[in-house]
Amino acid sequence: MTRRNIFLLAIAGLVLVAVAVGGTIAAMTFANQKPNVPSDASLFVFDTNTVLAEDGHEWAWNDDASASLSKTNGEALIQCPAGSTNVASFVATAGNERTPAAWTMWEFLGYGADQMSVLLAPLTPDRMGSGAGQAVHKTGGTFSLGVACTTNNNLDVTAAYYRAMTVQPGGTWTLEPLK
Repeated sequence: MTRRNIFLLAIAGLVLVAVAVGGTIAAMTFANQKPNVPSDASLFVFDTNTVLAEDGHEWAWNDDASASLSKTNGEALIQCPAGSTNVASFVATAGNERTPAAWTMWEFLGYGADQMSVLLAPLTPDRMGSGAGQAVHKTGGTFSLGVACTTNNNLDVTAAYYRAMTVQPGGTWTLEPLK
């Protein structure tokens, strides 16, 4: 065998190793992605006067906003499933709505097992004091905004109601239309 043939075989071997490693990394990446599970119900957002916000409405970071599962009644209770022990308002990246440890920002509303419904669940981003709210406010992006019922010391979600929102750098935000 000539040096040239040995050199070409060595390069071919390196290419095969690179392809194998790349394929393994791609497979692991796709396997670790979370499925995008839809909201458990449509989430409607109301303003401080319990008037339904129209699609495209632009909100300031500190505008009062609240959640309801009713399109016609901003004061309809959000009832959590049996076994829930808390309720939270949250902002999360898509796919992380049901993983409290991965929420971008949140506010636990502090309800106990004997009160598993929430009236006028707050969705005002400025009010959510836990997480990376300042980074979201500063840089913006696309997120999910919603309300989740939790259990197991807020580690598990029993129900999640949310919809997509777009935050502009500086904090103004809009909701994506319901599909």
